[in-house]
Amino acid sequence: MKACRGITQGDPISPLLFVLMMEYLNRLLVKMQRDPKFKFHAKCDIILFCMGDTTSVNMMITIVKFFSMSIGLIVNPQKCKLFYGAVNDITKAAIKKLTSFDEGQLPIKYLGVPLTSKRLTISHYLPLIEKIVGRIRHWTPRLLSYAGRAQLIQSFAFAIPQYWLQCFPLPKFMLNKIDYICRIFVWTGKQDKSRKSPISWQTVCKPRCSGGLNIINLTIWNQVTMLKCLLNISHVSLTLSSQLS
Repeated sequence: MKACRGITQGDPISPLLFVLMMEYLNRLLVKMQRDPKFKFHAKCDIILFCMGDTTSVNMMITIVKFFSMSIGLIVNPQKCKLFYGAVNDITKAAIKKLTSFDEGQLPIKYLGVPLTSKRLTISHYLPLIEKIVGRIRHWTPRLLSYAGRAQLIQSFAFAIPQYWLQCFPLPKFMLNKIDYICRIFVWTGKQDKSRKSPISWQTVCKPRCSGGLNIINLTIWNQVTMLKCLLNISHVSLTLSSQLS
């Protein structure tokens, strides 16, 4: 029976229904991967990856259309883009005719972070620095003690770059820049350096039992998140191998 009425905006069941529908799409894609005609790409996400041949793309479009007929969600070609890697012009034209999607150009912003096929440059990380500095500007440090400024840094300095730290191995220059901004704010309450720090930042980042303020060391945390990312990739590769065998 076809539903004729939806739910009200903001209904708490809405995200649950969305997850259920996306799980159905995920199962369709997993089933498609088992087809030997489809040349899948191991890094599957909301952005769908496959080899640049018309057969694989056609199979993917067929699954998406089947999902649309089942759920009622229709893909808007004007909001979809195709990104190619080492694909000749003839194949590009055939894929565009097959999908009716326009070609996109990298880099793009995806889920709040830059996405590109090349190594990220310093300019790609500048929005992160600007966001941290912008947050500091809205505070009134003259009304805060050292403990108050340290508490703010302890909460926001980790929360803002946390998502980036889980996606990329941040360059040492950027990690030092974030530490510099946090260090100056803790000791002076300003954005510009006015005097030398009385205690090294490495000591400040130590646990309280060791004489520090328990502020997270971003360099170490970035290394931990990258190891976790590698572990997840290895688990996905093993799962796909077992499914295809």
